[in-house]
Amino acid sequence: HSVQIIVKEDTTRIERWYTKGALKSQTQWVNDIPDRSVKYSTNGTSIVTLFENGRPYTDVTYASDGKRVLSIEYRKEQ
Repeated sequence: HSVQIIVKEDTTRIERWYTKGALKSQTQWVNDIPDRSVKYSTNGTSIVTLFENGRPYTDVTYASDGKRVLSIEYRKEQ
């Protein structure tokens, strides 16, 4: 687990979680509110969760090349 803090106009904190040295996930916080989260799969794909006002609103799945979008799933309001 590692934490990177960037202080500018807003404070950005990036937390990264590792398993056996491999990056498994990371979450970016802006002023202590979640902004973006990424989960990395062993097959190279990744799922990016975007937040609005601290609440997750969409999941974007990327191919292993990191460029092609495989799916976009919007979350319903709860």
